[in-house]
Parts: sequence; C-alpha cells; structure tokens
Amino acid sequence: MRRASRTATWIGWLLLVVGLFAIAINPSVPSLWYPILWLGIMASARGTSMLVSRVAVAIDLALIVVCFVGFEIGGLIVVPSAAAFLVGDALRPDGATHSRFG
Repeated sequence: MRRASRTATWIGWLLLVVGLFAIAINPSVPSLWYPILWLGIMASARGTSMLVSRVAVAIDLALIVVCFVGFEIGGLIVVPSAAAFLVGDALRPDGATHSRFG
C-alpha cells in the first residue's frame, strides 16, 4: 500500500511539472507568472497535507475545486496531478481514510 501511495505521489509531481511546462509554453498565456502561481498553490497544498495527514484527502479535493475554478489561467492542465495526489493520499496507510481500530 505504501509503494502504491508513493508511486501515485511521484506521478502527481511529474504531471505537475509537465502541466506547468505546458502552461509556460502556451502562447495564449500572457505571463509566466501563471505557472509560478500554480506551483505555489500546489506546493502549499502539498506541504499542508504532508504536515496534517488526517485532512490530506480533503485538501486534495479542495485543490481539485480550485483547479476547476482557475481554468482560465491553466487550472485544467494541473487537475490530473491533483487527482494523482488525491489517490496517493487516499492510499497512504496513516491517512484519514483508514481506521485506527482496524
């Protein structure tokens, strides 16, 4: 289970790098600040979910909503990475989805 969680998280980071690169080279995006903005949003969400593992899945779900709201500035491109982070956090054995008693 831990290996699947780490694999999903690594895939999420790779998809994020590819998505940020796609936003950066997009000719319709007027500024390079958009990829930096998304990097900041994703890094702060990932940092928070790593510190407070009980709410990691909720943070990832909120991150997906933020990505859909920010679709005009490239949010849809980073949705697959947020979904991979969601899967990785859901598979983590110490996460909020597993019971303490079982």
